[in-house]
Amino acid sequence: MPTIHAASNGTDFGIITFPAEKEQCTCALLSMSCTCCQSVVVNIMNITRRLCMTFKLSILSVSVDVTITLDGNQVSQFSISAKNPPTYCMPMLDPTPLAMCVKVHDVKVVGLTGVQICSTFYTSFDTNQIFAYEFPCVKLSTSGVELM
Repeated sequence: MPTIHAASNGTDFGIITFPAEKEQCTCALLSMSCTCCQSVVVNIMNITRRLCMTFKLSILSVSVDVTITLDGNQVSQFSISAKNPPTYCMPMLDPTPLAMCVKVHDVKVVGLTGVQICSTFYTSFDTNQIFAYEFPCVKLSTSGVELM
């Protein structure tokens, strides 16, 4: 697995770069949902994509509904249960076998109105993992999103 370099222009993974500009999450208290977006530069193709994830908290089922969009187009929708956290992958570029994956782990109920989720982002090429990035754990609750 390659070394991750934090550069002044972002985090460079070689094939993919996350630009340094921070993009904030927006949350809606009534729907108990938050949307977080990040630009992703595919260096080998010299293209930039906008990756967004929307999290909707379901307290009764102890789960989080996740919708992933790439450049405004929905590419995946799934539910994360605290009982059996999944790994999800989506293709990055057609027709190459490059995929971005999110492995969810350590899902816990926090208090009466929150869920803590930890995740690892990784990229695979033809089912071989190229690199991995551990995201900070996120607490989703009725008061918004908090990095742990």
